Amino acid sequence: MAGSLRGEMALSIKKKDACRWDFVSLGEVMLRFDPGDYRIWTTRHFEVSEGGGEYNVARGLKRCFGLETAIVTSFAKNPVGLLLQAQARSNRLGNDLR
Repeated sequence: MAGSLRGEMALSIKKKDACRWDFVSLGEVMLRFDPGDYRIWTTRHFEVSEGGGEYNVARGLKRCFGLETAIVTSFAKNPVGLLLQAQARSNRLGNDLR
């Protein structure tokens, strides 16, 4: 049966000019809370940064190679979600795929 499917499968890749994005990443955006020089159980202040494997790849491709990249994710509808959306925009990652 596998042999009969081989002839029916075809991969059609669009030309670059027909695509809005060079790379689209699917996944979550995470927050990292860094306590700096203190222990996590004694600090009251954190340095917060965004990241996550998928987000980092999209951001890196944009920064290093100038590719048009986007991330498909879900942001919370609260101030933290708005902060993450603003960070994605400041890194010039597309997050509006409508």
